[in-house]
Amino acid sequence: MDKKTIREKILTERDTLNATKIHAFSANITKFLLASNEYKTAKNIFIFINFGSEVITKDIILDAFKENKTVAIPFTYNKPRKMIASKISSLDELVEGKYGILSVDENKIIEVPKEEIDLVIVPSVAFDREGYRVGYGGGYYDRFLEDIPKVKKIGIAFDLQIVNEVPRESFDISVDKVITEKEIIYVK
Repeated sequence: MDKKTIREKILTERDTLNATKIHAFSANITKFLLASNEYKTAKNIFIFINFGSEVITKDIILDAFKENKTVAIPFTYNKPRKMIASKISSLDELVEGKYGILSVDENKIIEVPKEEIDLVIVPSVAFDREGYRVGYGGGYYDRFLEDIPKVKKIGIAFDLQIVNEVPRESFDISVDKVITEKEIIYVK
């Protein structure tokens, strides 16, 4: 299957999950992630704010604040198409951004240099068991990660988002590990 077909199929399936399952599955994923060495040793974390039927990231972010980790979230620009890491100190400071996704107010961005990030929590529509992903089609994460190849990257997704194989292009960057509610998939 091509990326577009995978994207449509998985998003349709994921959108059928009810709130109870999304919360329960997200709680398991959070538990696995918080127990990981990568998370425990990271001082600066880059993590997405969930939207729609994605894995809920709120409890991960709240734990990172409690553990005195620096938390940065994506802020995207359309022209040029790029993403930066913007520090947050509270979920209360978020405002509705592009596509209705909570974000940092553009006038209050505190950019965290990519090189300072220890761990990137990567969203996706689908992952394969080699850590490659089908994203939402913007290429923001691949462009963001190409400059920091050694950073630890953990994908989080529901089990239904794991596919046999993702079509790959030369610029695609894989994650080091994928965490679902059922398992931890070690790659590389």
